[in-house]
Amino acid sequence: MPDENQMRFGPVFRATRWTDALRVGIIGQRTDAGGFLFYPLSMDAGPRGRMYVLDAGNARIVVFDRDGEYITEFGSAASGDGQFDFGTDEPIGGGLNFSGSIAVDDDGFIYVADVGNGRIQKFAP
Repeated sequence: MPDENQMRFGPVFRATRWTDALRVGIIGQRTDAGGFLFYPLSMDAGPRGRMYVLDAGNARIVVFDRDGEYITEFGSAASGDGQFDFGTDEPIGGGLNFSGSIAVDDDGFIYVADVGNGRIQKFAP
C-alpha cells in the first residue's frame, strides 16, 4: 500500500477488502536505522524468511525478519552500483511517479528493477 507508506503481509483469507485479509503484519512504522518507509512499491521473501521491501521514495531496499522486525537496509539515490533511481514524488495519475520491483530467487539472490537507471541489479544473499 504505497500511498499509506506500508506493506502488509500474512496469509490471505476470503475477505471483501485486502486490508481485512492481510491483518497479520504491517511493515511501515519506523525502521530502526532509516526512518520511515516512503512509498514502498514491492516486497518479496527470501528462502530464510527475510522480507525485502523496495522503499522507492527513499531509494533503498529495507530488510525485515519474518515477524516484520527491521534487520538492515542498503542503497541510496544515484546511478552507481548499489544505488537506485525509482522516480520522483511528483503526483501522476492518482499516485506518485515511482516505479520499480524486487524479486528474490530460491538461492537468496536479490534482483532489483532499477527503472530510472534502466537496469536490473543483482545482489548476493
